[in-house]
Amino acid sequence: MQTTLITEKNAKMFIEAIPQEVISASNLFLGAIDEETDTACGVLAAILDDDNNILITFIYVAEQFRRRGAGTEMIGAIKEIAERIKADEISCIHTRTTDDDGVYELLERCGFEMFDAATVTTYEAKLSDLSIPDAKVASKIVPIKSITDYQWNYYSSKINLIEKEDDSGNIIPLRSREKYDKDHSFVCISDDDRVVGSLLVNVQGSEISLEELQVFEDKTGRMTLDLIIKAGKKAKKDFPPDTTVIMNPYSDEHKKVMYKLSDGHARKRSETIVQWMIM
Repeated sequence: MQTTLITEKNAKMFIEAIPQEVISASNLFLGAIDEETDTACGVLAAILDDDNNILITFIYVAEQFRRRGAGTEMIGAIKEIAERIKADEISCIHTRTTDDDGVYELLERCGFEMFDAATVTTYEAKLSDLSIPDAKVASKIVPIKSITDYQWNYYSSKINLIEKEDDSGNIIPLRSREKYDKDHSFVCISDDDRVVGSLLVNVQGSEISLEELQVFEDKTGRMTLDLIIKAGKKAKKDFPPDTTVIMNPYSDEHKKVMYKLSDGHARKRSETIVQWMIM
C-alpha cells in the first residue's frame, strides 16, 4: 500500500469515496493506493486548525482492500505530518453504529485512546404529528436564502466560537450555508440586522432532518418559538403529512421541545455512540 497527499492533480482517483460534506469541512486529504492494481483503495480527511492540531474527520477503506494495511498506512502518514508541523494533538470523532466499520479498532491499534463517549439518540415523527403553535410571529424570521454572505459568516463564526468554548456538547458547529435546504431553513434577524438564531434542515426524499435549532440573544424563548412556527408552517404547506421528520435533540431542553411539538408521538429511530479519540 502507498499513501499520497490528495491534490487537484490526483483528486479524480479518490473524489467519489469522499462525501461532499466532508470535502467542505476538511482541508487535508490523504489517499491510499494499492500498488499491485494501481487502484485507489482508501481516503482519510482531516482538519488542520490554526494551532496546527489535526482532527480526523473521515476514514474509509474499500471493503475488498480492508485488513491489508491501508488504514494503518494513512494513520502513519498523518502522524508524520503531525510531527513535521509539531502538532500538539491528533484527534478523531468516531461515530460508532451497529454496522461496525472497523474504524474504532484501527484507531485503537494505531495508538489512539478514547477520551470521551456519548450516546446520541435519533427520534422521528410524522409531519402530521407535529403541532405547530397557532401564534403570531413576533420576531423577524427569514429564509436562509435571503441573507447575505456577511450575515451568515458572522453567525457561523459566532456559533463556532461558542462551540469551541463550550464543553456541554449542546452547541453544534455549523456547516456551509449550501448544506442546508434553502427554502425550509430559517434564521432570526436582530434589530441591527445580525443573524442571532436559526432552524436549519436538510431534505432528502421523504425525510426532513432537523440539523440545528439555536438562538443566542436575550429573547431566546420567543425567537425559538417563532423559528418553529415559521419553519413548521412552511413544511406543512410544502410536504405530504406522512413525511418523516428526524430530530437529534442534543440537550434536555431540545428534547422537551421535540416531545411538545409532536404531542408525545416522537419515536426512537436509532442510537449512535460518538467517541472522541485522541493520540
